[in-house]
Amino acid sequence: MSDFTDLQEKLEEPEFFEAPGRIAQQQTTYLVIAVKSIDKEYVYHIDYINKRRFRIESDWLDQIQITDKHPVNLSDREPNFAVYIGKTALPTAMVRSAALKAFVGAFEEWLPPSEFINSYILNTSNDELTDCLVLSGPETFIKLFKRALGSLARHLNILSTKGQSNSPGKVLLFGTSFVWADDFRVTKEA
Repeated sequence: MSDFTDLQEKLEEPEFFEAPGRIAQQQTTYLVIAVKSIDKEYVYHIDYINKRRFRIESDWLDQIQITDKHPVNLSDREPNFAVYIGKTALPTAMVRSAALKAFVGAFEEWLPPSEFINSYILNTSNDELTDCLVLSGPETFIKLFKRALGSLARHLNILSTKGQSNSPGKVLLFGTSFVWADDFRVTKEA
């Protein structure tokens, strides 16, 4: 059994429910997680191999997983595109609403909308938009945006910006926190 599987199982055991795991130490290249039972503490060291991004919102955790596919690494798993509005004016409120709906569909609440949606689109008080970048991001996001915009999508210009990565990395998840890295090495400390 791997040390990571051991950590996952410890967090799921009934005797640990009242005292879930906690982050005992957090550094830029690793986490140390402690899980206490009634009579013993188990400590796990998780090294990040080439950390790309992270968001740690809590020191407490009751489950943990590593996955290859997650909204956090979607941009590296799919080709990316930029979406522009051409000369035909489109209603700002509809474009903004469609962009935010597509954003939630693609990324849930894991990343900020301003990372993919042009801040001008998010903040403008103009009634109509022309000749501007609306958003950029992975193919799934673009498809959701076009679907949400409906028949107005025919007025968009979509350009390829980059292909998918050969190594989208892995995402370590615990609660609403995550670490995205090329890989992770989990070792149980004695």
